[in-house]
Order: sequence, then structure tokens, then C-alpha cells
Amino acid sequence: MGNNFSRRGFLTTSLLGSAGAVVADPLETSLRPQLRDFTVPKRTEADILAAKPLSGTIAYAVANLATGETFASRQPQLALPPASVTKAMTAAFALERLGADYQFSTGLFMTGEVEGTALNGNLYLLGSGDPTLKTDQLAQLVEALEAAGILSVRGDFIVSGGGFARVSELDPTQPPQVGYNPTISGLNLNFNRVWFDWERAGAGYKATMRAVGNIYTPDTPVSRIHIDGNRDFPVYRHSGTASHETWSVARSALGKAGGRWLPTRVPELYAGEAFVGIGRTLGIFIPPPHIGGVPNGAFKIADVKSGSLSEMAKGMLKYSTNLTAEVLGFAASGNTQLAASSAALSDWCQDWGVNGAFKDHSGLREHSRVSAEGLVNFFVGHRNGPLRDVLKAVDIKDEGGAKIPGLQMVAKTGSLNFVSTLAGYLFAPRQNFAFAILSADLPRRATIKPEDKE
Repeated sequence: MGNNFSRRGFLTTSLLGSAGAVVADPLETSLRPQLRDFTVPKRTEADILAAKPLSGTIAYAVANLATGETFASRQPQLALPPASVTKAMTAAFALERLGADYQFSTGLFMTGEVEGTALNGNLYLLGSGDPTLKTDQLAQLVEALEAAGILSVRGDFIVSGGGFARVSELDPTQPPQVGYNPTISGLNLNFNRVWFDWERAGAGYKATMRAVGNIYTPDTPVSRIHIDGNRDFPVYRHSGTASHETWSVARSALGKAGGRWLPTRVPELYAGEAFVGIGRTLGIFIPPPHIGGVPNGAFKIADVKSGSLSEMAKGMLKYSTNLTAEVLGFAASGNTQLAASSAALSDWCQDWGVNGAFKDHSGLREHSRVSAEGLVNFFVGHRNGPLRDVLKAVDIKDEGGAKIPGLQMVAKTGSLNFVSTLAGYLFAPRQNFAFAILSADLPRRATIKPEDKE
């Protein structure tokens, strides 16, 4: 978003224009088949930048991966927003602090005694922050309740985030409907998004709010929606209390039928109601959920575990999921407050030569700052660690769209309105590089109205 240019194209011409001889000059003799002849026109920095319709400020740095020596740079110490490149540092932070095999667990507990098929006691759903919990995994816990012979609960049903960090909104300046601005909790279902779908029904609409899964799709009445025929803008409005949330949508924005994910700001109750709805499908009576804690000595009925941290990190970097980044950052720091946890990430990055200040773990907040030089230092320092294996591989293509042989990039992109970033590794036949490119037009970004930020 913002600057209308190809980060990959800019990277290719910039890096190879600076180090074209590394790729283009053939060996006099070789024991292996030589690469197809490939040359890059040698162009100056001014030529490259003049060819791209860039606005705002541009900073970059390129270093020899083996030695860390910087051989090309532009304003390398200028601090600009890193956007989602932040997630690469969060991934490395979590992998070091927690380990590649770390897993989150969501458990089902009970107190009291079972009489026949009824539980004379309380049922508890306890989360530990799993950012990848889905409706069908939640259903496994309901099925475990059925397998234990419990078909009704006479006490309370308590849902708990287990004392994990709780952040209502990562960026309060974002429009209310954007799913990439999630609530962070210890109990996260479907990336804390509820599925809103609608279809015409006579003169009006039938609308539902559900926890969509592949097998079960329970309604979640804690999230309510009202279709408003008296306004055109804003398209969505949101309000809520501790016990429910209410959305309204402008009728003029709806066609015959459709659907979209909306963020939920009551994630614990949303997960609890999905659990109750799945139980209803299986003929199990479970009372409405309430938020609370799990007492010591509660009996564990079952639990479901996430994939490994390395798997989660790889998915986070591929799909740039903010919820996953925030959960991993909080888990790695051990803090429950966003400012303290972000500061812990900043402090840890300083040990790797990054003199940056991070305001979150995902890059959504615009006030984080880092320099191209700092990013290059970070990637050079992690060249032999697990980060390279979880970064997304990116093909480099020539102007005709053909993949350039002998070149591989693994990197993380970042985008905010009028902010574009790219940093990672470039592997060439005779030399490997760490690089970072930051571009931002902050004055133009400052003029965007909140409702136009999606």
C-alpha cells in the first residue's frame, strides 16, 4: 500500500546493479555446468530511483553475509517504520526464548462429581494463548466431554485466558471491522474473528454471526449484528460491553448475499459460546459461558495442542498474521503488558545491533522505528540460526517475468499505508547478502482519515 512500486524489482536492480560482477562474470574453468549467461545493466543509484515512481524517504543497506561488511547503502541509520518486517525479529525472539518445539495448549477441566451423565460441578475451558486454535479443534474438546460420558453440566461453564496478555485492540486508530487488528487474549479462536454472512430475506436480510469450521459452524450470539438502513457511512460500527458486542452495518453496502470475517472484542466468550453450540449439536447441555479462573486441583478431561513454534512462525511469516506475532512476542517476553513486552523485544534486538524501538510485535503500530543498518546487522547475526528456515522464499524474476537462475531470496515484506519494507537474505552463485529496504511517506500517511485506513 502507499508507494506504487515493486519491492522485488527494486531489490533486484539495486542489489545486482551494485554487485553485478558477482553474478555476471563467468569462471574461466568449472567442474559444474555454468549458469545461463545473465547480466544486469550497471546503473547508478540515481538511475534506479529515477526509474521508480517513489515518494517519501528511502533508506537501504546491503552487506556481505559472510563478513557483515556493508558495501551499498543509502541513509542506513535513518529510523523508519519497519511494518511487518518486525515479525522476522519476533520469530527469532520466540525461537530463541521458547524453542522450536514449543506448543500452546487449550485444556478442558472440571470440578465436582459425575452422576450418571450429568456433571454436578463446574466445567472450565482454559487457554494459554494458542493463536492457531480453530473451531474444529475446539470440537475435539467437546467430543472428549461426550467420550467421558458427560451429557449435561449442572454447574457453571467458566472460560479463562489463564492470565495471558489481554489487549483489546493493537491499533485503536484502525477502522473497527479490520481483522488484522485483533484482540489478544489467552483464549483465541479463529484468529479472534467471527464470520458475518447475510442474504436477502423478503424485504430485509437474514444475518448470522458464527464460528465457522470445516465440520461445525455454531452460532455465537455474544456477537450481534444490526443492519442499518438509515446511513451509508461508516459502513461498520461497533460497540460492546464485558458480556456482549454489537455490530451495525449500513444496508446500502450489502448486495444480495455475502460474508466476511469481523474481529471479536470478546474472544473468551466467543470461544465459550462456540463450545456451547458444538455441544448442542452433539446433544450435550452446557450453560452459557462466564469469564473466570480455573481452581487448583481441577481435573483435566482433555486438551488440544498447537503445532510447533517453528510451524507457527513459518505460517506467521508467510501470511503475516498479526495475532500470531503478538502471541509469540508476549509468550517469549513473559510480560502481559504491550509496552513492557515490546520493550523486551527492543532490548533483545539491541544485542544483535538493532538500535530500534518497537511498539508491538507485529509491526501494525506506526510508531515503531528501525534503521536499514540495524536490520542488516540483525540478519547477518542470524545467518546460521533457525530464522532462515522459517522465512518465506521469494522468486526473483527478470523484466520479462522469467525466474532468474542461481538467485534465491528469503525475506519478509511489510506494508502500511505509504510504508513499504523488505528485508532478509539474497543468495547468489558466488556471494550471499543480507539486505534491508525501507520506504515511507509519513506526511502523506498522516493525512489519512481513520475510516480510510483499511
